[in-house]
Amino acid sequence: MYSGQTKCVRYYMNLHRAMELAKECLLEKGHAYDAQNREVPLGSADKQDAVRKAKTALELYKIIGQDSWVVVPLFSILKAQQQQQQANGTSSSSNSRSSSPNPTSSSTPA
Repeated sequence: MYSGQTKCVRYYMNLHRAMELAKECLLEKGHAYDAQNREVPLGSADKQDAVRKAKTALELYKIIGQDSWVVVPLFSILKAQQQQQQANGTSSSSNSRSSSPNPTSSSTPA
């Protein structure tokens, strides 16, 4: 999001979403990590409340007191769709694909 004091153009447009997700992960886990990958605990209820109210990266930095990062879980959309299909009793084979290793190749001999 930031490189030094400047905004990275390719990432900054996602700052609002990233801030909300980072705050959610920080509150859920109760800690961030420092540059040496050590846990930095939030600690008090006052700090947790301050994290909820934080609107900027600078505010989060002041609350945590140092450079830090959080782990954001990634969930597979495909896996969720497959699980939903199984729950509905449908097969994932309904999304049939060509059995040919190269779908653009012709099946007629030359």
